[in-house]
Amino acid sequence: MKRLIAAILIAVLAVLTWSCGGVDGTSGQILGRTDAAKTAEAKTQASPVTGGAQGVSDSGPVSFQAILMYAETGNTEYFQPRILNAAEQAALRSEIEKEGGSVTFDADGTINITGSGSSRLTLRPDGSVEGVDEDGKSFGFKNSREWPDSDFAIAVPRADFDIKMQVEDEESLMILFENVTLDEAKAYGKKLAEAGFTVDAHQTDLPDNGMYGYSARNAEGLEAEFNFIRSAGEVTCALTVGEYSENGPDTDEPYTPPAGNETELPEKYAFLLPDGKGDYSVLDNGGFISVERSGASAEEAEGFTARAAAAGFEIRTEQNNVNPDGSDSYFAVLTKGDAEIHVSFNLTDPGRLAVDVIETADPGPQLPAGTDAWPLTGPLTRIPKPDFGTGFTVRDDGDSMTVVVSGASASDFPRYMQMLKDAGFTLKAEYDNDGGVAFYYAQNSEAYSAYVQSAYGVFAVGVSVVPEE
Repeated sequence: MKRLIAAILIAVLAVLTWSCGGVDGTSGQILGRTDAAKTAEAKTQASPVTGGAQGVSDSGPVSFQAILMYAETGNTEYFQPRILNAAEQAALRSEIEKEGGSVTFDADGTINITGSGSSRLTLRPDGSVEGVDEDGKSFGFKNSREWPDSDFAIAVPRADFDIKMQVEDEESLMILFENVTLDEAKAYGKKLAEAGFTVDAHQTDLPDNGMYGYSARNAEGLEAEFNFIRSAGEVTCALTVGEYSENGPDTDEPYTPPAGNETELPEKYAFLLPDGKGDYSVLDNGGFISVERSGASAEEAEGFTARAAAAGFEIRTEQNNVNPDGSDSYFAVLTKGDAEIHVSFNLTDPGRLAVDVIETADPGPQLPAGTDAWPLTGPLTRIPKPDFGTGFTVRDDGDSMTVVVSGASASDFPRYMQMLKDAGFTLKAEYDNDGGVAFYYAQNSEAYSAYVQSAYGVFAVGVSVVPEE
């Protein structure tokens, strides 16, 4: 089942990756953004308009980039759906044709944009979007404020919230709400349970972070996921309903990393296991050594951190948290020279402890933990500097740069995810938000990748050093 907002991303990213042939037979990404400046330009030109009769705008030419941003986000700050005047139509037609596409305008104001092959995008004055990508897959959303009458919608309790947007296909229905409070969100989660969505139920209730979520399946195999996030005064609230797939790409089964080959712990790291292996497994994972054990405890994980610190390793990050289900989780990163030790407990599997020992030939430049410095040159200039938290720990991983943001919380995730999208990182996007882990990854038009992740109290962002192949 598509995750929160992922339905929009999947639908619209198909638009953003159209390949439209030019008159010389070359291909280009007509609907792809090229840089953050275009995003800013689109937002500036797409401010809501005033004046005009019966929805006809008397503003200047509309930006094609603004339409793409609206199609991606549904945000009317980028483009105010309306009937375009003659000047706007002419400017838009010129811009699209330069990219190798074509556009027509219906009498009712509907905008029809065509790319290569069967790809197309239709935008109606009421704000509805629909289209077909180059693979023949349909996408779109509608701005109907009425509760849908589809089988997916009938299967769940009707929510008495204002509807902002709807996205539906043969796999799932996703509804975005607005003007919802945290208490109202909790009440709707209870309604889902009362309606029979109780199989493999998972509830997240973090009032201090402005977050609530409930997900479960019913006896007929439908899965519902409802999420509420309040960040910086803004609220994101959505319901997704779809068929459950145990082995599909949207399965809720926890990720299990592939097991390495049994090996011996190098002598210089013997301090990690002063009493020998015992119940621990020492594995060679093809690039790093890990010490692992199931049935461990957070205190046991802290013991590894203490032994590493006593051996001269500097603690760069240490987080000890309580999960929504009441279990403990722990994560720490320690460094010394060209070596790092990562200690994690209960992040992927209850009771599992993993201590990873990673060595690099060149650890690269690093900043002290908690510094408020942000590089003015290099790969990190491609992504926005977080305007939250108390400082940064920067690590050069060779093919990527990673930054742990001290003092950040899960409530900062939606804002930074939007900052990445505004900076142009929207292509080949991946999004997930479940079980205390929120993750967003995407590439920009130059094939550089960036990500943001919030997991059990650890907030990290990163960007690739070179474009992806």
